[in-house]
Amino acid sequence: MAWGFECGNGWYGIIDTLCSEIQNHIDWKSKDISDEEKDSLQVVADQVKEKFGTLRFYYTGGDETIEGMVSMAEGLTKKTCEDCGCPGTHRVNGWHRVVCDSCEKKRSSSLNSV
Repeated sequence: MAWGFECGNGWYGIIDTLCSEIQNHIDWKSKDISDEEKDSLQVVADQVKEKFGTLRFYYTGGDETIEGMVSMAEGLTKKTCEDCGCPGTHRVNGWHRVVCDSCEKKRSSSLNSV
Protein backbone atom coordinates (compact mmCIF):
# COMPACT_ATOMS: atom_id res chain seq x y z
CA MET A 1 0.00 0.00 0.00
CA ALA A 2 1.49 3.29 -1.09
CA TRP A 3 -0.04 5.42 1.69
CA GLY A 4 -0.38 3.01 4.59
CA PHE A 5 -3.45 3.25 6.81
CA GLU A 6 -5.21 6.60 6.49
CA CYS A 7 -7.48 6.56 9.52
CA GLY A 8 -7.34 7.16 13.25
CA ASN A 9 -6.04 4.71 15.85
CA GLY A 10 -9.54 4.01 17.16
CA TRP A 11 -10.32 1.79 14.18
CA TYR A 12 -7.14 -0.28 14.31
CA GLY A 13 -8.81 -2.95 16.46
CA ILE A 14 -11.54 -3.37 13.84
CA ILE A 15 -8.98 -3.53 11.03
CA ASP A 16 -6.79 -6.00 12.96
CA THR A 17 -9.73 -8.29 13.66
CA LEU A 18 -10.88 -8.04 10.04
CA CYS A 19 -7.46 -9.00 8.68
CA SER A 20 -7.14 -11.87 11.14
CA GLU A 21 -10.57 -13.27 10.25
CA ILE A 22 -9.90 -12.90 6.53
CA GLN A 23 -6.68 -14.90 6.87
CA ASN A 24 -8.40 -17.54 9.04
CA HIS A 25 -11.07 -17.94 6.35
CA ILE A 26 -8.46 -18.19 3.59
CA ASP A 27 -6.45 -20.79 5.55
CA TRP A 28 -9.57 -22.86 6.24
CA LYS A 29 -10.88 -22.70 2.68
CA SER A 30 -7.43 -23.35 1.13
CA LYS A 31 -7.39 -26.91 2.45
CA ASP A 32 -9.78 -28.09 -0.26
CA ILE A 33 -8.91 -26.03 -3.35
CA SER A 34 -6.26 -25.98 -6.09
CA ASP A 35 -3.18 -23.74 -6.03
CA GLU A 36 -4.70 -21.53 -8.74
CA GLU A 37 -7.85 -21.02 -6.67
CA LYS A 38 -5.71 -20.27 -3.60
CA ASP A 39 -3.97 -17.46 -5.50
CA SER A 40 -7.28 -15.83 -6.43
CA LEU A 41 -8.63 -16.21 -2.87
CA GLN A 42 -5.68 -14.50 -1.17
CA VAL A 43 -6.56 -10.92 -0.24
CA VAL A 44 -4.23 -7.99 -0.84
CA ALA A 45 -5.18 -4.68 0.78
CA ASP A 46 -4.84 -1.90 -1.80
CA GLN A 47 -5.99 1.04 0.32
CA VAL A 48 -7.37 1.45 3.85
CA LYS A 49 -8.76 4.87 4.73
CA GLU A 50 -11.53 6.98 6.19
CA LYS A 51 -14.02 8.44 3.72
CA PHE A 52 -17.18 10.36 4.66
CA GLY A 53 -16.74 9.27 8.26
CA THR A 54 -16.45 5.52 7.76
CA LEU A 55 -13.76 3.00 6.92
CA ARG A 56 -13.04 2.09 3.31
CA PHE A 57 -11.12 -1.17 2.85
CA TYR A 58 -10.17 -1.57 -0.82
CA TYR A 59 -8.69 -4.94 -1.72
CA THR A 60 -8.17 -7.49 -4.47
CA GLY A 61 -8.87 -11.21 -4.20
CA GLY A 62 -11.24 -12.87 -1.79
CA ASP A 63 -14.72 -14.34 -2.11
CA GLU A 64 -18.27 -13.54 -1.02
CA THR A 65 -17.56 -14.39 2.61
CA ILE A 66 -14.65 -11.95 2.70
CA GLU A 67 -16.81 -9.33 0.99
CA GLY A 68 -19.28 -9.73 3.86
CA MET A 69 -16.52 -9.45 6.47
CA VAL A 70 -15.29 -6.19 4.92
CA SER A 71 -18.82 -4.82 4.75
CA MET A 72 -19.38 -5.65 8.42
CA ALA A 73 -16.10 -4.02 9.49
CA GLU A 74 -16.94 -0.89 7.50
CA GLY A 75 -20.36 -0.85 9.16
CA LEU A 76 -18.83 -1.10 12.65
CA THR A 77 -16.90 2.11 12.04
CA LYS A 78 -20.17 4.01 11.61
CA LYS A 79 -20.57 3.83 15.40
CA THR A 80 -16.94 3.65 16.58
CA CYS A 81 -14.84 6.69 17.47
CA GLU A 82 -12.03 6.97 14.95
CA ASP A 83 -9.74 8.49 17.58
CA CYS A 84 -10.12 6.18 20.60
CA GLY A 85 -12.37 3.22 19.62
CA CYS A 86 -15.22 4.03 22.04
CA PRO A 87 -18.81 4.24 20.83
CA GLY A 88 -19.09 7.33 18.65
CA THR A 89 -21.49 9.46 16.67
CA HIS A 90 -21.29 10.65 13.08
CA ARG A 91 -20.58 14.39 13.10
CA VAL A 92 -20.11 16.91 10.33
CA ASN A 93 -18.00 19.98 11.10
CA GLY A 94 -16.74 20.66 7.60
CA TRP A 95 -15.48 17.06 7.59
CA HIS A 96 -17.41 13.85 8.21
CA ARG A 97 -16.10 12.02 11.29
CA VAL A 98 -17.28 9.48 13.81
CA VAL A 99 -16.08 10.50 17.26
CA CYS A 100 -17.18 10.09 20.86
CA ASP A 101 -18.22 13.05 23.03
CA SER A 102 -14.88 13.08 24.87
CA CYS A 103 -12.77 13.21 21.69
CA GLU A 104 -15.08 15.83 20.19
CA LYS A 105 -14.64 18.01 23.30
CA LYS A 106 -10.83 17.64 23.07
CA ARG A 107 -10.90 18.59 19.38
CA SER A 108 -13.20 21.56 19.98
CA SER A 109 -11.16 22.88 22.90
CA SER A 110 -7.90 22.59 20.95
CA LEU A 111 -9.44 24.52 18.05
CA ASN A 112 -10.78 27.21 20.38
CA SER A 113 -7.44 27.67 22.15
CA VAL A 114 -5.65 28.59 18.90
